[in-house]
Amino acid sequence: MASRQENRSLPRLFWLALALILGFAVWCVWLVRAVEQERAQVAERVGWLGEAQALQQSLGRGGSIEAELRRLAEATAASGGASQTALQAALASDDAAARREAIDGFVRAVRGETAELSQRLGQRWSALYVLTLAALLSAATALALLVVATWRQRRAEALQRSLAEALAAVETARAEADAANANKTAYVTHMSHELRTPLNAILGYTALLREVPAVAADPEAAADLQRVALAGEHVLALINEVLDISRIEAGHLELRAASFELGALLESVVELLRGQASAGVVLRFELAPDLATRRVGDAPRIRQVIVNLVANALRYTQAGSVVLRTSGSVGQVKVEVEDTGVGISRVGLTQLFRPFAQVDGGDRRGSGVGLALCKRLVEAMGGQIGVESEVGKGSRFWVALPLPVG
Repeated sequence: MASRQENRSLPRLFWLALALILGFAVWCVWLVRAVEQERAQVAERVGWLGEAQALQQSLGRGGSIEAELRRLAEATAASGGASQTALQAALASDDAAARREAIDGFVRAVRGETAELSQRLGQRWSALYVLTLAALLSAATALALLVVATWRQRRAEALQRSLAEALAAVETARAEADAANANKTAYVTHMSHELRTPLNAILGYTALLREVPAVAADPEAAADLQRVALAGEHVLALINEVLDISRIEAGHLELRAASFELGALLESVVELLRGQASAGVVLRFELAPDLATRRVGDAPRIRQVIVNLVANALRYTQAGSVVLRTSGSVGQVKVEVEDTGVGISRVGLTQLFRPFAQVDGGDRRGSGVGLALCKRLVEAMGGQIGVESEVGKGSRFWVALPLPVG
């Protein structure tokens, strides 16, 4: 913005300098004419002095000066002043001494006028010299401003071309990124299908094997099948999370709002995850007594977010408690998950909601997908998610969702 203002102000300065040059030129022309007129007047008066001296010499020899005196009076009639008065006095007198005195007065008056004109002429020349220097300085300034303005204009045009090229490159890169993102989404969707097909078969056959009486009677075999089932369900959950993130990035996530019972949903989450709590860790659920629990929203997605938060809290809490707490108003519900786990550092908090990020070095017990998915789901539902944590004292995750009473 500043460069544009400079580019617009330079031409104004140029035109101002040009106007000053023209003004100086007009003034110089006037001064030259005035100097020429005053030089002519000085030369004229020098001629008068010569004629007056000739009259003085003729008068000294006793000659007649009447005709020359009248001609000189006519020549100086336009000047007026003391010189003309002296000549008129010389013409009016018949006495030679009086005429000599009058002619001497004329000479003195003309010399005074000549001196005054010479002084004024010197002042004119000084002013003309100064104006000439000022005009040259203004011309140099105008030329410099014109050069700078031309250079800035060319630079602005070059920057504009560079900006246009950069914008075209950004547009091309964006189009390529959109195409790459679409290809990635298609690839993730295809790979998720390819992975889930054999995984469902594994889980299905594992469930069938666990129902075989001989296997059920063997504790070691039953334990092995249990581990296989848990591992398969974990992999399936990871695949679903990655697929959900890809859908959200591609804008294909569909939310279905319906009336549901918030209390029952939260209680089912606690019952589902109670078995994941470590020995000595208490998982409890606190529902605000004045909170209306019949709400309208996408219950499966809300449940997915809360399951992720509670499971994450249980994973990093080895002693103490994990509390699922709710509060809210008519149009909004706030769900908090507070634990007494290891906590998160300030640096870790800045990376917490990035996909596949392992904060604070990570112990690889999480995939790094769950919290990123929670953030995207909450934002897709028009809500907010945040966290407060201190290393060694635990963390408090909170989710605020616009869920009207249903």
